[in-house]
Amino acid sequence: MVIDPDGRITELSGGEAKSTNNRMEFRAIAHAVASIPEGARGTIYSDSLLAVNVLTGKWKGKKMKPLAREIHRLLADRDITFRWVRGHSGNFWNERADQLAGAAVP
Repeated sequence: MVIDPDGRITELSGGEAKSTNNRMEFRAIAHAVASIPEGARGTIYSDSLLAVNVLTGKWKGKKMKPLAREIHRLLADRDITFRWVRGHSGNFWNERADQLAGAAVP
């Protein structure tokens, strides 16, 4: 889900057969970062501690290295902040993202 500076909301979802929730978290973040124009600033919220900590350099995340590299290439031209939110805690946007993810499971 992307909310642009004008308040327009774009909901994106998808899935991959035989994937993991961690891989899909990273794919979702890659799509979100790519949707932010080069040179722009943004904040990405995720309930995945793994994703947030790997992408901010706190953890190594060996299994996610190829996706993390892809995301870091995209980050080079954007000013992105990552924020962790607790999943299933009533955060409206996180709950909506969870609904979209569940509906996209192949």
